[in-house]
Amino acid sequence: MKTRFFITGMGIVSPLGDGCRETVAALKSERRCLAPLTLFPVAHDPALPVGQVAHLPHDAPLPRTLRLALMAAHEAMQDQTRPPGAVIVGTTTGGMLRTENFLKAGNRDPDAYKLHAPHTVSDLIADRLNCNGVNLTLSTACASAITAIHLALRMLSYGAVRRVLVGGADSLSRLTYYGFSALQLIDPKGARPLDRSRRGMSVAEAAAFVLIEGASRPPAAAVGEILGSGLSCDAHHVTQPHPKGSGACQAMRAALLDAELAPQHIDYVHLHGTGTPDNDAAEALAVSDLLGKEAPPYCASIKGATGHGLAAAGAVGLVTTLLSMTHGFMPANLGCQSPDPNLPIAPLLKKRSANFNYALINAFGFGGNNGSVVVGRSTENVPSASVPVASATLKMNVIANACRTGAGDLQTTLAALEHGRTCAGCLADDQMDRSLTPRQLRRLKRLPRIVSGLAADILLGASPLPAPDSLIFG
Repeated sequence: MKTRFFITGMGIVSPLGDGCRETVAALKSERRCLAPLTLFPVAHDPALPVGQVAHLPHDAPLPRTLRLALMAAHEAMQDQTRPPGAVIVGTTTGGMLRTENFLKAGNRDPDAYKLHAPHTVSDLIADRLNCNGVNLTLSTACASAITAIHLALRMLSYGAVRRVLVGGADSLSRLTYYGFSALQLIDPKGARPLDRSRRGMSVAEAAAFVLIEGASRPPAAAVGEILGSGLSCDAHHVTQPHPKGSGACQAMRAALLDAELAPQHIDYVHLHGTGTPDNDAAEALAVSDLLGKEAPPYCASIKGATGHGLAAAGAVGLVTTLLSMTHGFMPANLGCQSPDPNLPIAPLLKKRSANFNYALINAFGFGGNNGSVVVGRSTENVPSASVPVASATLKMNVIANACRTGAGDLQTTLAALEHGRTCAGCLADDQMDRSLTPRQLRRLKRLPRIVSGLAADILLGASPLPAPDSLIFG
């Protein structure tokens, strides 16, 4: 029988509160949790409003992102008697805040920085939960948690594991606080998603996790079901979304196809809705184009209440949507006083009592990374297919390949190996960039130049086949 994906545990820590119970209470009371930053001193007064988690000690032995992640992960696993088969975490900051503090203090002890890297979050969770299976970290900007969930569903569908703990976590740091400010993406009045006067986002911190079990029928503890997921990368710009929301629309469409649902079945959309002029406009266009201009579903962003939890945003959206579905309400789009009349969708300005069955959750990130998931209530029956889904066995063939080493391209490298010469060293710029035009090289640093050069070599080798739909590298 078809594998279905049931959520049997949830955990969340955000500016709304610690745990699912406090989160529901905050959403129901329409509490806005943005306030001036107090976590570290800033160079200007007053500090910009952020979404900061309260009651988290500043001087604990673990970096802040790891503590947030552990709190949410433990809540998701609190009723479980055995460890998950895999742990997958979406994050971007890792131990960044602690690293910043150490650097400011002049700490030169290498051991002090052992918990800096993003992968330390999933490492620690797997260790604390006695998970001996797959342990992965994904970092696709603000779409990280949705990307992690998408991967978890694929692992479950292939039968690689039976239970996956998956989610996202990021803490506030100087990098994110000053970085988004330098990009002029911060609203000094706090995020006002979809408001006609919106000026930007509010940086925040959060962690949220779900335990997903693959089964043919709902387990007793199921609180909801993930029906489908979709990813895309339009690569339109490093920081700006595609102006017409093409990548966002592609991710949502893929999630609906995966769920075998038609657009009209979606009752509620949890918008990414950061509050920046470009993001809200692009997402509104995508939602309207895909889900209908005549009778679009109810939609809201909660980032006017929580701020933007970055890599955790998609997992926060999933958990809060499932909590809302379970408790019979749709949360308000706080911060929006006067909806932008130029946008083709209108958000919920007040909490709405509603028993809804299907919801779409969006998370979009820098670099054109887009992710969406469709969730529904746990039912005994498999949802009836409303969209025809193609079924075919795909054959995968390698049609071109390329490599770059210190010796040069593939042929030069093979020749060096054949004659016992080393391939170590740093490839000269003129050899590395020979397949790229000056326009393609503009502002690229060494890693993207290497990857772009390899991609160009592969396309030359694959000619005259069409250009690929995606570029994936490790």
